[in-house]
Amino acid sequence: MALRGDLGGARFDHAVIEGIDFRGAILRGASFKRAFIASTTFGADDMRGASFERANLYGGVGLTFARLEDAVFDNADIPWDTTFYRSLLDNASFVRTKFEKPERGRGGTDFRCVQGRGVDFSHAVNRW
Repeated sequence: MALRGDLGGARFDHAVIEGIDFRGAILRGASFKRAFIASTTFGADDMRGASFERANLYGGVGLTFARLEDAVFDNADIPWDTTFYRSLLDNASFVRTKFEKPERGRGGTDFRCVQGRGVDFSHAVNRW
């Protein structure tokens, strides 16, 4: 299922989001607080100021080429197969975020080619 268009400020709090294609959507200031997000793609989206506080991302969430400036992932659970490849993370916050350790022979959360000044990883941990 695809959700596109201007969804700025939309609230997905406590939602179960699985298999959704948000590629190209405008999600500026959207809220995904405490949402369960699995097998979902947020490619090249404008997600400036979006909140993923206490969200659970599972099963291959793609945040590639996304504009995530000022986004908040505080206290979120982010598994090893989540990708932020080539995203913009200026002033994003990952305070107390739990990053899942990769299984043997697999990579970790993909932050390759990310740009981000002032990103806060205070108290973030690798666990599981």
